Amino acid sequence: MNSSKILSNALILSIAVVIAKIIDFLYIVPLYHIIGNKGGALYGYAYVIYTIFMSFLSLPVVFSISKTTSSYQALGYNNVKKRSFLLAKYIFVGLGAISFIFTFLLAPVFARMIIGDITGGNSFNDITLVIRMVSISFLIIPLLSVYRGYFDGHRITNMASVSNSIELIARALISIILSLLANKVFRLPLVWVSCFALIGVFLGPLCSYIYLFVKLRINKNKFNTKIRKVVEPLVSSKTIVKKIMFYMSFLVISDLIRTLYGFIDIVTVVKSLVKYAHFSVSDAEGVIGMITIWTNKFNCMLVAIAIEIFNSLADGLSKSITNNDKKDINYKINQALSLLLIVIVPIAFIVSFLSVPIWMMLFGVDKYGPSVLSYSIFLGLIMAVSTMIFSILRSFKDQKVVLYSLGIGLLLKILLNTSLINAFYKMGLPAYYGSITASIIGYLISTIICFIILYIKYNVNFESFIKSLIDTFCVVLAIFVILFVIKLVVPINNSGFIVNLIVTLFYLLIYLILYFLLAKRFKLFKSVSIKSRWCYAFLCIIKGDSCVSLIFFIF
Repeated sequence: MNSSKILSNALILSIAVVIAKIIDFLYIVPLYHIIGNKGGALYGYAYVIYTIFMSFLSLPVVFSISKTTSSYQALGYNNVKKRSFLLAKYIFVGLGAISFIFTFLLAPVFARMIIGDITGGNSFNDITLVIRMVSISFLIIPLLSVYRGYFDGHRITNMASVSNSIELIARALISIILSLLANKVFRLPLVWVSCFALIGVFLGPLCSYIYLFVKLRINKNKFNTKIRKVVEPLVSSKTIVKKIMFYMSFLVISDLIRTLYGFIDIVTVVKSLVKYAHFSVSDAEGVIGMITIWTNKFNCMLVAIAIEIFNSLADGLSKSITNNDKKDINYKINQALSLLLIVIVPIAFIVSFLSVPIWMMLFGVDKYGPSVLSYSIFLGLIMAVSTMIFSILRSFKDQKVVLYSLGIGLLLKILLNTSLINAFYKMGLPAYYGSITASIIGYLISTIICFIILYIKYNVNFESFIKSLIDTFCVVLAIFVILFVIKLVVPINNSGFIVNLIVTLFYLLIYLILYFLLAKRFKLFKSVSIKSRWCYAFLCIIKGDSCVSLIFFIF
């Protein structure tokens, strides 16, 4: 394939990824206007249950099949590779079917855990129905994950990326179209509108699977090519299964722990807000929908930035660890963490500052929305840093520390969630801040433990990162003092869309100019080399993170 064709394909793939990510972020806006806060709570209950099962049916499956396939491919064991693919399909389709039956039958138990004896909001039967609806997706997602892992294992990442884009786009469009038809055309009850929105969680992956299935059939020769001529040994099915399970075991446990943060929220927040803060059930359910769905999308954006930055670093860091080059290890880790701070800290603070116009433009008038967003975004900030530090520790193959630290953080979340809701209410602060604070404390303690282990066990010096941390916060806080002064002249309030858009753009422009000037003055950008910034910018463009690359180029 000539260079112009390669560039053309890369451009098309990048555009597809960008469009998919934009749709995946923005589809919650029309969905919110269709199902509202009450429907959002139903959607959130089901989606949290969905994410718990995805912790062992999705990403860990992709990773384990990818590693298993690539290892046998490298050895030239084509027959073993094909058997592992076939075995994986049987294993994970079976696991998906068991998960579906388990969730479908125990949906009333989950519903009772979520709502308890509270009345006045979504009913026990409604919650049971949406959980059963989302469980249907467990029949297709494991099979899709096996196919994605198989493509990744052959380094055919372009098709895997396109399949991911297809899933995101199809899920968003199907959810919006079906929920809109259910609401506006058929005038169905809200619970059924939410159910139709959740159908996208099944049909999106189905469309993606069909694409990969067809591509596998068309490109059989690519997958059957033997990279070396060897006599294949007899490898038992038991050995193959053990290999698959070994690769996925750590990711399953770590992902499951993180998804349990959301589960703790859905089973405690509504009841605690009603009991201790005297919220109405409808208001409490509105808040839980914001925490689990609407504002969580902003947090996912920050985590995605952390993942992309680490992925750009991963190969080089692994090589330095293998060579035991401590100087280079220190340099790369500090570079990645400093770069992450330079990007996500200003994003988090400006979203918090402009939470009112941002929420108004996206979702309209809401009693609690801007308040939840203004504080929840800092949870996203901590989650992004923790994601980076967990990934760094995994590069040292020290998964146990990550699991222990995550376990301690989750335990703190369990212990503090209800008590902090009560405490915040008694202090005259928004009670739901207690739940967000419990999550922040949990992730923060987990992250600090990992930092300490990296410093003591692996002799990683964080002096450069700490300097960047202090400088970045000083710059951002200085800007905020100026913005609060400007706010006296140009107020931020509940206005129309056009006014909110103008106000948001005005403050964003001022913020970027001040951040650029003060960062230059404090030599903030010198903590990240010019070479690193341009490399990361290029990588982010290729991967579709155009908003991140734009920040790099501005700097």
